[in-house]
Amino acid sequence: MLTIAIDEFGHFSSNNEVSFVGGYIYTGEDYHEEKLRLFNFLKETCEGFVFEDEKLTFPNDMHYDRGAQNRKKVNYFEENIEKPLKEYLTKNGKYHLICMIKSRKERADFMNISNLVDDRRANNLYEHMTSGLLRNILFSNIDTKDEEAIRLEIPTRVSVIKKHEKEKLQEFITLGYPGNEIEGGKKYKFFSTDQKTFKTALASMIMNSPKRYTTRFESMNIQSINYKEESVDMAFLYLADTICNCFKRRLKLNRQNYGMQSLHDWAKSYTGENEPYLWAYDDLDSVYQEIMEKYERKDFIGTVRALNQARHIESDFSKYYQDNWFKKIQENLQNAFDLNQAGVYISQLDAYYTRDHINYDEGITIFDELWRLVKEREDKIDKATLYHLADVGIRAYNHQGMGGKKNPYYQICEELKEYVPIETYLTTLNRSIQIYVNEFDFDGAIEKQSYTLDCLDILKKARIDISELNETNSSMSARMTSRGRVLSSLGQFYAFKRNPEALHYFEEALKEFGMDEGNSQITTSHILNFASDQKNLAVYAKYAPSYFGGMEGIHKQLDYLENSKGKAAFGFYTYIKGLHQLYMDRIDDAFLERILSLDFKKMDYDTSSNPWQLIYKNIGMILYKKSKPKLAVKYMDKALECVRQPGDTIIAINHFTNIQKAFYSGKREVLKEAIEEFKLWLQGEPNIERYFAEALTGEAEGIYEKLYDKFTFTYI
Repeated sequence: MLTIAIDEFGHFSSNNEVSFVGGYIYTGEDYHEEKLRLFNFLKETCEGFVFEDEKLTFPNDMHYDRGAQNRKKVNYFEENIEKPLKEYLTKNGKYHLICMIKSRKERADFMNISNLVDDRRANNLYEHMTSGLLRNILFSNIDTKDEEAIRLEIPTRVSVIKKHEKEKLQEFITLGYPGNEIEGGKKYKFFSTDQKTFKTALASMIMNSPKRYTTRFESMNIQSINYKEESVDMAFLYLADTICNCFKRRLKLNRQNYGMQSLHDWAKSYTGENEPYLWAYDDLDSVYQEIMEKYERKDFIGTVRALNQARHIESDFSKYYQDNWFKKIQENLQNAFDLNQAGVYISQLDAYYTRDHINYDEGITIFDELWRLVKEREDKIDKATLYHLADVGIRAYNHQGMGGKKNPYYQICEELKEYVPIETYLTTLNRSIQIYVNEFDFDGAIEKQSYTLDCLDILKKARIDISELNETNSSMSARMTSRGRVLSSLGQFYAFKRNPEALHYFEEALKEFGMDEGNSQITTSHILNFASDQKNLAVYAKYAPSYFGGMEGIHKQLDYLENSKGKAAFGFYTYIKGLHQLYMDRIDDAFLERILSLDFKKMDYDTSSNPWQLIYKNIGMILYKKSKPKLAVKYMDKALECVRQPGDTIIAINHFTNIQKAFYSGKREVLKEAIEEFKLWLQGEPNIERYFAEALTGEAEGIYEKLYDKFTFTYI
């Protein structure tokens, strides 16, 4: 059972003044007995305090009277109650402190909307914060969400509005709050909350949750705290008020987040190391609730994705939520995982990698969590399912530039290939060949992929024969996406060798894909990158409009990228590299300034993952060639630092970026040092070293030119 007791501090206005709702949860089953014990403790402790030779009166001197005539006694009580109260709570062992503090920034979801719910109107902010705290405890806290028996202890709230505050006064009147004049008409007192306020809010929450059939409210003690006459029924309310005063004394007002972590640590130690539950009334808390809803639905993929995205949300409370609430969900992900849905999860992740707009870092995060949980239950999962997940692992780590020995998932698929159809295995072979590319073994990739194409050509012929037997349109019914992907891959491998055959394979792939727009767009991007690497403006101009939303010309194509969010970062890389290699003469100062002022966050780009090491590098190269070396260095440095966990391929690319930066510095010693760093790294990567060996001999300037010929296609 949960006994939830809440009070408040502050004016709950939409300004920077501190406001919070706080209190505690009591988890004991002995509600009535604890209420009496607590009453006796507070009474004996309060009456045992002596201030200026006069005993404090219980409960009067626990709270200011009218006019605060007892201010000094109340201050004395607040300062001296903390030590014995800590001992009481610690010895009891069933108390957890709770709080929701208002962010210094207004919450977007309750602003500029109907006055019925706008946080700046009447008592709305307080009601939303109290409801938010209750919602989090009852539905969005892993530790307490499954409790079914609930008791509430919440004091009613009174809002006093001065007569001259006409706008605020009208808000309360308009929304129907009951009230009356006080102090001879100088002020109005409105009764802001009562039992109906919380019953209505909770009823809505309950009806929209799976707990509507199980939650049972044992009692709802919603009344004004009477400090003039002692009452056992007030014991939990007395304590809620006292706890709020303790919270108030611990806030760090000079910190944007009020020192949330130190508040947490204090609250934990104050109850004998019982976990406190602290939240912020902030946009980030809306995200937290959405994640918990996914978690409760066992939407495993959605939960991991949302957790990953939450890491990039800017908030004064980001670190606190990451270190506490999001960490708690992460540690309990197994509870959002349904073994019977493993195949569905894998299908969702597989579909994730077929989109044009892919966040590869996010994909790896999802894959790693799914792989961990599946492997823990390996004996209960069929081999084909495990194969399909390992196949996704090949793709996930290929995009990080991981070489063969460091990507274990190909070997797992090899061991399990007998459990899947041959077409599935051939598709895996297509993906696994990227391992060769990550080690710069383009000849090996072509050899392996040519074998895969031969196998698929046999299947293609069988499809054509069957289509003709059934008098169907053989060109459409015999179309094979897997064969199109193999053709596209062969085009890439030839493109890395700067072999003109690349274009033939790309165009054959487009024919095989037919109306498959997603795969066609990916292959078109490869054509554009091959064309820019070859400095073939005619081919680039022919295919660019179909890739950039039908737009012709570099200005309109940038409009498309900036406004439509129509392409992933790889599309932006394709565009920037095209500018660098083919359109330098079209880039004037105004257009360059436009590129440099692009809002990548608004364009929905994650600038900490592949291919941003190449995007920033190409911008840097444009700046070098536009005689802006200082700004160029800034972008080259961004290129070197942006990818958080680079694989071997990206590390090699970054070494060459560093060499290019050194070359353009005009300092020969710096260039030689950058080359030596690359050589040293290659000593630990013998497979990659073989590719570069012949380029690393001679004078520094000659080595630079030879390396320039080695980094090609989408590695430049």
